[in-house]
Amino acid sequence: SYSFCTLLRTMRSVVRSLGRCRQLKQVRWEGGESMEDQIKAAYMDTSSVSFGKDRELTQLQFSIDNNTPGSLFDVLLPFKNAGINLSSLTTRQCPDINNLKAITVFVDIEGNIENPEIKGAVEKAKSIAVHCQVINSCTIPWYATEISHVDLFNRGTMAAGEDLSSDHPGFNDPEYRARRDYIAATGKSYKHGMKVPTVSYTKDEIATWGKVWDRLMELYPTHACKEYQYNFSLMVENCGYRPDNIPNLEDISSYLKYRTGFSIRPVTGLLTPRNFLNALAFRVFHSTQYVS
Repeated sequence: SYSFCTLLRTMRSVVRSLGRCRQLKQVRWEGGESMEDQIKAAYMDTSSVSFGKDRELTQLQFSIDNNTPGSLFDVLLPFKNAGINLSSLTTRQCPDINNLKAITVFVDIEGNIENPEIKGAVEKAKSIAVHCQVINSCTIPWYATEISHVDLFNRGTMAAGEDLSSDHPGFNDPEYRARRDYIAATGKSYKHGMKVPTVSYTKDEIATWGKVWDRLMELYPTHACKEYQYNFSLMVENCGYRPDNIPNLEDISSYLKYRTGFSIRPVTGLLTPRNFLNALAFRVFHSTQYVS
């Protein structure tokens, strides 16, 4: 099925990642680079295509005297005066500091510590707070924060057909590649909230599906867990799974939405692992519609 093909691709990504981890371990002992630099280098090729602006973030931790009214306001005032926005603030009780009833405050501010205005505000906060330190200052790559942002992921896929490896059976078959491109293009204009375009599959594609179906039906009783077999029977009953019929994504997505809250949307090609997992945060599973 479509999800099986996507699962295989995801597993290949995991295997590649494990290989990078082994390389990472070697570099750590042989090269002496920082762990942060090693991770950036090892995972550079799995990064997301940039669809928006990256975020600069600085995280602070400071302690204030809980017995002094307005102490939190006093510490945050330098940031307000400098026009610096706070995106998160949490508090924790902490042990007494110099016999003071102190509270520890964790703050995320927008911007990098190298910014002169931020650096100046932090220095003023240090002079006011009982204790103040910069925990981290970093760049956060763009990621989807709304489900509509998932529409952008299609821009970052490998072009349909161009992601075929040379050992793929259809690599040198122009008819297959043209058909694959055509089916992938039907989902290219898909946007969140639309119905998934219906694909009319050919007799050859249905025949291929049927052969795979027959083989899987032989394997399921001995190789598939009871949970999978139970849910597969529901898919057969509700989504049109048959040896002589390839179900369309809209039927599958509607049923899954009703049962689980997850939905399926078409994608033109292979997503980066980062974008694939980002979509799962919104209960969206990407799937191609062509028969690989």
